[in-house]
Amino acid sequence: MVNIEKGNPEYYYYLGEVYNELDQPASSIIAYKNAVDKDSTHLRSLFRLGKYFVVIQEKNQALFYIEKGLEFYPEDIALINLKALALFNDSQFERAIPWFEKLIELGEQKEYIYTKLAHCYYKNWNFEKAKNTYRILLDIDDTNEEAYFNLGHVFFKNKELDSAQYFIKKSIEV
Repeated sequence: MVNIEKGNPEYYYYLGEVYNELDQPASSIIAYKNAVDKDSTHLRSLFRLGKYFVVIQEKNQALFYIEKGLEFYPEDIALINLKALALFNDSQFERAIPWFEKLIELGEQKEYIYTKLAHCYYKNWNFEKAKNTYRILLDIDDTNEEAYFNLGHVFFKNKELDSAQYFIKKSIEV
């Protein structure tokens, strides 16, 4: 089909999916790139390319495809998530914050988003927002020992030692 319909990006995308299933990442990347060459707005191929480069931690390549997709689909949750993760994984916590916040604004209420957002706040010395975000995380799951421990660590960094001790002990209890 690809030989017959060379101008159709869908065929390249599905070819990439086949290569992906066959565990041939190099071939799948070529196919996804061909789909994007045929249609620069091909969302699924842009997502697959962005995800691949996030996973192998090639931030610049990941951001190239992610941002290309966000130009056309600025509210796409999957692309926003990939951008936040690419920046987070590269320790660009300040730049990751607005992307995690946007995910929450768009209705994403997943624990890992709050965990990473709280960590970003902590790394940027925004202790109040970190504390609030860890508390939201504990409202979602009050058995999250890591959230208690990290909240205790935020209090410790902020020199609130009684609170730090309380939450670290709570993490051990949980």
